[in-house]
Amino acid sequence: MDFATRFHNVADTISPFCLGIDPSTALLDAAGLPDDCQGVRSFCERLLQASDGLNSIIKPQIAYFERFGADGLLELKRLVDMAREKGLLVIMDAKRGDIDSTCAAYAQAYLGPKSYFNADALTVNAYMGFGSLLPILDVAAEYGKGIFVVLMSSNPEGAPIQTALVQDAETTVAGFLAEQIAAFNIRKEQKVIGGVLGATIGDRLADMVARMDNGLILAPGIGHQGATFADLEAAFCDARRTLVPTMARGIVREGFSGNVLRAIVHEKSAQARSFRNGEGIVAAT
Repeated sequence: MDFATRFHNVADTISPFCLGIDPSTALLDAAGLPDDCQGVRSFCERLLQASDGLNSIIKPQIAYFERFGADGLLELKRLVDMAREKGLLVIMDAKRGDIDSTCAAYAQAYLGPKSYFNADALTVNAYMGFGSLLPILDVAAEYGKGIFVVLMSSNPEGAPIQTALVQDAETTVAGFLAEQIAAFNIRKEQKVIGGVLGATIGDRLADMVARMDNGLILAPGIGHQGATFADLEAAFCDARRTLVPTMARGIVREGFSGNVLRAIVHEKSAQARSFRNGEGIVAAT
């Protein structure tokens, strides 16, 4: 079963909401935890416990684990293993990308049954060219994994590159990549690749959604970066069934006690479910 099918199954039965897990210095401090591996472990455990049964996907940002070196990567592996025990899908937010031989090594690290992390999906960037990603994409297709290529991000610094025109293609860099995603998925006859589209980019979304031909959309930017679920209703209404709404920093900053966390995740998960099912504009919180 490919990643897109597994996503749709859990999104329909539980919720499409993706809980970002970002144990940064600032969030560990906000949670009252030490900025070390023990703090990271407590942070991850508490988030999984508070969200148990409410969401179906987590997205750890690996930079916040890598900063502690080998010990931090062990905590990341521990998080992935705990998530698997709970039946959660794991999107590894690594944004890897390089020449094809290096991408083959990234595939060995993150995807496939012999990889160390064996994630369900991986975020990548295509600055070295879409073709350089083929080793990762082929492994994902072979083992039913998912890939999310960064198309348009929530940070404003990305816009000059992502909206630049591709020579002789009559489209932007983001639009060109979206077309490449759709073409690859058609060749493989499965939705291997999706795109990362920031929830804050507004009126530029419709074109991206059309070019991707129903590929999954990972949508960060809800909460801390300013987007709400009501914004999703306005911008992503034509892609509600393919959207993976994601929230990380905003969850923790609203409170980190067990009851508060669970109430927040419950609310966001319900909002995501309402959006997916087309039940109208949900509360903007």
